[in-house]
Amino acid sequence: MDMAATVSGALVQRKRKRLPLALRQNTQGIKLKRVADIEGRTTKKLTKKQRTDDKQSIGSSKQLTCFICKKHAKKHSWSSATCPKCGTCLCSTKRHDISCLEEHLNSDDQNVRCKGTKKITFPAASRAETCTG
Repeated sequence: MDMAATVSGALVQRKRKRLPLALRQNTQGIKLKRVADIEGRTTKKLTKKQRTDDKQSIGSSKQLTCFICKKHAKKHSWSSATCPKCGTCLCSTKRHDISCLEEHLNSDDQNVRCKGTKKITFPAASRAETCTG
């Protein structure tokens, strides 16, 4: 048996939590977009009570649950921001020293990483082992 086969025989592919440094996207300067419906509205319609009693002119922000927070906790946080590239709902919370946007753009997990298509339902296979709920 040659030396290369002996050395490489015990190698195992390691599971990364983040992409290698050369493949990571810098999130500095990337601003999240607002959650909007099909017609482009970022606020909910006013209720009759808000219109008459509170005299409001616009409703509250539209919100969805953060896609990345679904990975770490069964009870997720609400957010009114989305990824500017794919429209997946993300919050500005920092978990384990990285933000939800940074994890979404630079995750090694194909189910989590941004690929240009909107994600809503989080796959159970990609949940964190420390998922709390």
